[in-house]
This record gives sequence, C-alpha cells and structure tokens, in this order.
Amino acid sequence: MPFFIARTKSGNLPVYREYKQARNIKETVIRKIHGDMEALATELKKITSNSDIRIKVGNLVIRGLHGQVIRNYLYRLG
Repeated sequence: MPFFIARTKSGNLPVYREYKQARNIKETVIRKIHGDMEALATELKKITSNSDIRIKVGNLVIRGLHGQVIRNYLYRLG
C-alpha cells in the first residue's frame, strides 16, 4: 500500500464529517494520512461515486457524507 492512515489515540479511524455555510455544505475529512495521497484519492473516488476530492496537507476532503462507506473500506484494508 502506498499510503498509511494512523489511528487516533483512542484507536479509531480519523474519519470526520464537517458542515459549512449553515450546514448547506457537507464534507467528509480523513486526517493523519502518510504516503501517496493521490493513490488514496483515486481509490476513494471509486467508492464514493466520483465525489469531488480535495487534497490538503495531511488531509483529504470529500464532498458529501461518506463516513461509513470510507470506514468500512479502511477496516477491510487493515
């Protein structure tokens, strides 16, 4: 795997949901990513029905609420 996602201190995956502009914009954020974020973004596009994914430093921001789908995918990866 060309990327690694570190767990939080409590042992959970760092997948969060964020709301912006009076809850009109809903986003899913993945934090603590190390390695090739482009490879992770292409894999997540397949899972999230080609949602818009923005790459930031150490984070991926995905348009829409896809937390449960992403968590299931990451749990299956190990």
